[in-house]
Amino acid sequence: MDYSSSYVNNASSTVRGTDNVTQLSSKELGKDDFLRLLVAEITNQDPLAPMDNKDMILQLSQFSALEGTLQLNQNMENYIGNAEMSTASSMIGKEITYLDAEALVPVVGKVSKMVMYGDSPKLYVDGALVGMDQILTVAEPAATTTTTTE
Repeated sequence: MDYSSSYVNNASSTVRGTDNVTQLSSKELGKDDFLRLLVAEITNQDPLAPMDNKDMILQLSQFSALEGTLQLNQNMENYIGNAEMSTASSMIGKEITYLDAEALVPVVGKVSKMVMYGDSPKLYVDGALVGMDQILTVAEPAATTTTTTE
């Protein structure tokens, strides 16, 4: 008998163990939820008709795949964050054109520094805090010519 289908009917189903009841409120099951379901299934199985070894191996391999996917997602998030920070810091000293969020007009200015604002990098441009999504163009600053008289 497949006990897992009796425990999960939809995203807000209830997992019933021997002594506890856990309400699942999210639409996706995470690794902790999967592990609770597996433990509940093993705990509540009929001793005269235990779970088939193939089913147990399949569920454990699914748990392992879920763990690997979660780790891969975390690594990708870290990589993307580092890439954004690297891109933003490479703009220090550059002249950018960005869309002013309030006036909705393009503004040209020089990037003086980069800061992390929450999880995303922001640039200081002539005193204004500019998000990476506001940038329209990036260029080397215009060369200033100085003339000397003798």
